[in-house]
Formats: sequence, structure tokens, C-alpha cells
Amino acid sequence: KKTVLSYQYYLGSDLIETIPSYKYLDVKLTSGLSWNNHIEAILKLILYNTLVRSKLEYASSIWDSHTNSPILQIEAIQSRSAGFIFSNYFRTASFTSMKSNLNLPDLSLRRKLSRLCLFHKVYHFNSLLSDSLFLPPSYISSRSDHQFKVGVPSSRTNLHFHSFIPKTCTDWNHLPASIASITDTDRFKSAICNHFL
Repeated sequence: KKTVLSYQYYLGSDLIETIPSYKYLDVKLTSGLSWNNHIEAILKLILYNTLVRSKLEYASSIWDSHTNSPILQIEAIQSRSAGFIFSNYFRTASFTSMKSNLNLPDLSLRRKLSRLCLFHKVYHFNSLLSDSLFLPPSYISSRSDHQFKVGVPSSRTNLHFHSFIPKTCTDWNHLPASIASITDTDRFKSAICNHFL
């Protein structure tokens, strides 16, 4: 039977603590030099992105909720999924940190990006629909607005105010001119991701 020798290593006078695993350069290293944990985490992330998140985000650019209850419920699913991916089920675990390590932005932000991408396609590529949905702006400030600004329809109810057109018109008008002027769909998506993420 082999005996495992145990050594203590120091950095200066500080003892280097032994830990079971460590993530370095996006690779999860284990003390037993096994790749199993790393591969398992990647597979769980792929499963989450394909099976869970795709269902949570289906048609989300249209139904994007403004009330806290559904937003928190949906975010809780993503947080629990991050715990599942890391096999960390402790109540004291930082889900924010886990989601950050997995590059999982809040789903509310992803819905905003999705709304802006849909708005961009209508604005730049469907003039008939664009003319019927978007109002001309009442005023364009040379200092704070861009030339692609649209009018925000007035709302009598909170429900209408937070629906797709008024909400996204406001978000669109707050984009920098350098982003709103991009006509290529892929470049626009990349630009708003860089801007918001």
C-alpha cells in the first residue's frame, strides 16, 4: 500500500493552505489532478443555458415585467441554477459571486438587451412597421439626443407605460449616438452588450 506524503509549503513565513479545488484561468484544478469537476461544471452551465434559460427568456422582449415579484422569482431560478452548477447549496453562499464567475448577467438586463435588439431590427429594417409603431420626437436636443431619437407615446396607465413600445423607446433614446447609428444587427448587439455589461 502506498503512503501519501504530506508537505507544508510556505510563501515567505506564511503557510500556504491546502484546498480541495481552485479555479485558475477558467479551469477548475483539484488536488487529485482530476478534470471531472471542471467538465461537470461546464456541462451543467451548458444544460442551464440550453434547457432552463432559453425557457425563461422565451419572448421575453415582449413580456418583460416591471413588477418585482416575477422579476425576483425568475432571478431566483438563475441563482439556484448557479448554485447547482457549482454544487454549492449552502444558504450563506454568494449567488452574485457565482453568477459573476459564470458570466451570467441578471436576466432583467438580458431582457433589456433583447428588447433593444428587437427595436433595432424594426427601426432599421422594417420601415412600414417602424412608421406605424414609432412616433416622431417632439424635440431633438443637439447636446443630449441622437438623430435616431423616437417619440415616447404618452401613457394613461402604469401597465402601458411599462409595455414594450414606451419602455423600449425610452431605452433607445438613452443609447449613445454611436450605438443607435449602427445598422448591422450583429454589430449592434455586440455594441450594446459592451455598453451594458
